Amino acid sequence: MADKTNAEGIETQKTQEVTPEENAAIWSAHILKTARVSKLTQEYRDNKDWKLNIFTAVYYEKNPDKNRYNDIPCMDENRVVLKERDATNDYIHASWMTMPDGFQYISTQGPLKNTIDDFWHMIYTEKCRVIIMLCQYVEDDAEKCRRYFDNDATKEYGEYKVSVKEKQIDENPSLKYTVLQLSRKGNEKSQTVHHYWYHDWHDHVAPLDPIRIIRMHKSAIENAKFGPITVHCSAGVGRTSTYIGIHYAVEQIKINPKTTMVDILKSLRKMRYGSIQSQLQYVFLHICVIQLLIVDGIIKREHSFDEFLKKYENITKKVMTAIDDELKKHKEKKSVRTKNKTKSWETKHDGQSALFKLVEQEAGSKKEKKPAKKVEAVSKKDKRTKKDDVRRSTRKTSKR
Repeated sequence: MADKTNAEGIETQKTQEVTPEENAAIWSAHILKTARVSKLTQEYRDNKDWKLNIFTAVYYEKNPDKNRYNDIPCMDENRVVLKERDATNDYIHASWMTMPDGFQYISTQGPLKNTIDDFWHMIYTEKCRVIIMLCQYVEDDAEKCRRYFDNDATKEYGEYKVSVKEKQIDENPSLKYTVLQLSRKGNEKSQTVHHYWYHDWHDHVAPLDPIRIIRMHKSAIENAKFGPITVHCSAGVGRTSTYIGIHYAVEQIKINPKTTMVDILKSLRKMRYGSIQSQLQYVFLHICVIQLLIVDGIIKREHSFDEFLKKYENITKKVMTAIDDELKKHKEKKSVRTKNKTKSWETKHDGQSALFKLVEQEAGSKKEKKPAKKVEAVSKKDKRTKKDDVRRSTRKTSKR
């Protein structure tokens, strides 16, 4: 039977004749044939501010002390409700994210000092066997995540006791793998928790090498059994959703090869506000999906992928250098910390505007003579309307 071509130029066959693996191969072939880093970064900028028009975040509003950032609401519709707690104490800044194949993730912020008990309660009651940590405890002199277990001693957090059962030195210097023992007072049954700490993913950019992330992903899935997997960075939306997006995207394109990454972005943001926070994270998601398909033997590694990866790596290195320079300037001005509760990096950091322009310049093809579009500085406060977003009537401030 003859193939058909859709509006996006993707060759497809009738659904009943195509396997999930063939669908994924069709999608990847189209991406490698048409996608350019410049095209994908522009695609992200065009959809950067997309969000649900209507949602509620009542419990987020009621618990300001349990929120790390005051501009990342936790939507009520799919928030994780802490089990065995009454309604006055069942909040944690965490969201359920369900994959097309039914597998579930919990995306959450890095624990605060006063939410570590809640974090371990969630892990225990939801029977999470795997935790993925994608940030450092401190980045650029600011706390991103409170230490929620001790590497050298058993420690208690409320009614929970956490001890290190096993440490492994991975060949990957960016990854620390630890097996934890989690127990609850009054309950003899303990849980084994596999903790993966990938500590070489800087905020708002992305790793250079996708294979390390893919290997961790496959190991985590194996240890999780039937899930759920808890993933966190600092806010739990940028690095976290990019990572979870790998699983979501692969399963979705197996169903429908006409799926675009914009579709994936919107699906993720329907489950977790602000998912994927930068252009490079968006490009990296494409790279990881293709890398996973290669590792799984669904497609063969092509020269076009190597060229695409090389271009991405070059841009990312330059952007990371630019970010370091910006942070040095901010430290000199003593503007890294503020008296108010910190906003997430993309809305407060003046360097993000320069970062956007740099990505545009570096991503643009030499053949393209069109000047780069000017991008409005993201450090300006996002203009929200009553209809488009949640109004926050009370907001307690504190140092990060």
